[in-house]
Amino acid sequence: MAEDPKRKLLIVLAVLLLLSSAQAGNTDRLSEHHCTDFQTANFLRGSKLKVQFLLFTSSSPSCGELILTDDGIKDSSFNSSLETKIIIHGFRALGTKPSWIEGLVHAILHTSQVNVIAVDWVYGSTGAYPSAVENVTQLALSISQFISKLLALGVSGTSIHIIGVSLGAHVGGLVGHFHGGQLGRITGLDPAGPKYTRASPEERLDPGDALFVEAIHTDADNFGIRIPVGHIDYYINGGKDQPGCPRFISAGYKYLICDHMRAVHLYVSALKHSCPMVAFPCASHQDFLNGHCLDCVDPFLFSCPRIGPKNELKESLQNHLPNKWTISSKSVLFREVAGNFSPSFKSHSSTNHLLLLGHLLIINSCCGHPKDGLPERGEGLLKQAGVNMKNLPKEVKVYLMTSPSAPFCVHHSLVEFRLQKKRNIVTSIEITFCSNSTKDTAKITIPKHHVMGKRLLAHRVPFCQINSVTLKYLPKSQFWRKDESSIVGKFCAAPLPLDSNRTMSCLPWNLTLHSNTDISYKLPTACA
Repeated sequence: MAEDPKRKLLIVLAVLLLLSSAQAGNTDRLSEHHCTDFQTANFLRGSKLKVQFLLFTSSSPSCGELILTDDGIKDSSFNSSLETKIIIHGFRALGTKPSWIEGLVHAILHTSQVNVIAVDWVYGSTGAYPSAVENVTQLALSISQFISKLLALGVSGTSIHIIGVSLGAHVGGLVGHFHGGQLGRITGLDPAGPKYTRASPEERLDPGDALFVEAIHTDADNFGIRIPVGHIDYYINGGKDQPGCPRFISAGYKYLICDHMRAVHLYVSALKHSCPMVAFPCASHQDFLNGHCLDCVDPFLFSCPRIGPKNELKESLQNHLPNKWTISSKSVLFREVAGNFSPSFKSHSSTNHLLLLGHLLIINSCCGHPKDGLPERGEGLLKQAGVNMKNLPKEVKVYLMTSPSAPFCVHHSLVEFRLQKKRNIVTSIEITFCSNSTKDTAKITIPKHHVMGKRLLAHRVPFCQINSVTLKYLPKSQFWRKDESSIVGKFCAAPLPLDSNRTMSCLPWNLTLHSNTDISYKLPTACA
């Protein structure tokens, strides 16, 4: 009996359909197996520690690959020739996945090709804060053992960068301590304050935990730590009361957590955007605002610490060099190192080597250009990753201001007003920088019996893009005595850093300011 060709075709199609369905189901199972998400813990039963290591790569930035054992690392997508970033979250009151984790992973992988390991310890960080603190040592041991397995595979300890958030920053410090302080870098994003402000250096993050340790402080008066804990400690807007965060308890959870989490959002923004976040060493935030800390000579010489990637260094540095210094496009070399600044300034013949924030730049002085290739000392610096770690200063407080929202970065300028004559009352003057798209304001206060007042003004566009300045004299309101209706003086301004080789830009005439009246002048600035 002849076989029906139509029936044969239907059978073949059915078999193909079944195979296709089975293959699709198998793919789904494989995807489910390879992509692992953070755990979700119960508030009442989330205090027992359970750790997961999730690997993210440039090829799979949204897929966490669960790594369990030695063989798991070898059989995973981990690339031992790349740098490794290890992210450690902090206390999770409700047992949920950190809302910021995906943004940080994506920002890191967008900036560079590295291995990103997210440490999931939601189980162990949930419930009461003291119970999470009790799990810190055990967690640090687990992470340290994991890193030891990476080192056994040939990973360099100096290529490991731990990024710890809140309580996770102290976990990272303990991990670094277990490895003798020889890991490359630790970044603490608003390291936790409760239980740690009075702790010994062995119990918390401190400069000895890695070759380079930095901390970003944004909530030092609440959940964050007040004291410096790194080689460099960035105090954003003084380290507390971040602009754009609610100031009233009626805002609920955001009121509690906004300042604390600003460190994470600022760090993510710094990775994603090229605008500068330059900080300046100073004794206090008030001294910084009052214009007493204008450069980075002590202790960094010409290198000001900055948060963010390296791709904007050459352009921004040119405006910050002493007179008669230039950057040759052929002589600029970038090399990322464990630290992100250098405290030393070295010279060789007519070429000066400026070590800036973890990058070596060969800068031509006014007296000549280097010969082809690097001088011997330059080669040595490159081989040593550009910085002598033994000479790093410790616990240096640096300050910067930010805007209320992403990308957060601002430029800092010093503004001054010099009265024609002294007054026996405090003088207040409002200064506004105006560009095509922005207006940024600061207030100068001149003490009584003084003629000079100065203040830092944070502005969102470079100084050279400021079109005009608006000044307003704010007379003192006193019911028993009327203040003067006008004042006369001179206005000057300059972008930071402002060292001894640079001068202020001043309007070339004395200004008469009438009470509560805006008066605007064009600023003679131009972008190079």
